[in-house]
Amino acid sequence: MIAMPFLAITAGSSIVNVLKNLRGKWKFIASAALLAVFAWNLSSDVMFLEKIGFTRFERGPDLREFILANSDSGTLLFGDNSAVPLLALMTDRKIAFDYADTNEQVFLSGLADLDNVLDSLKGNDILFIARSTQGISSFRETRDFLNTNCGLLGSFHDKTEGDYLFYKCR
Repeated sequence: MIAMPFLAITAGSSIVNVLKNLRGKWKFIASAALLAVFAWNLSSDVMFLEKIGFTRFERGPDLREFILANSDSGTLLFGDNSAVPLLALMTDRKIAFDYADTNEQVFLSGLADLDNVLDSLKGNDILFIARSTQGISSFRETRDFLNTNCGLLGSFHDKTEGDYLFYKCR
């Protein structure tokens, strides 16, 4: 990924050099083709965000009510990085040890050690929120931790995000 900026600079420089060497209608055709590719990419990004990226957090109110009904003000939230920070704000709960970013890459890259993070949760009043299709629950270590140290409280289905699974850990 570190090469991406350099590739972009090289591509931009190459496009400028090619356009400098073109004359007449070929320069116009090449410019129009580049503009068309840019417009196509921009419109597909906008359509994706319109349909997927900016959709309402469909089950947010239900998840909020579930958390409020199954925890007290001292309960810490932990789990899926796409839902836990928002749910913490919605319920005025704290995120366990400020582990807001539990994206898989944090652990795969070695930035944080998953076993150490899971060990730090033991003995605390934790509401662990996992997604069935992806996220931190995709690791075998996390599933083992949940099966050993936590009990399933409930699940909620979301048509876009899959199932949200709630575990009570102590």
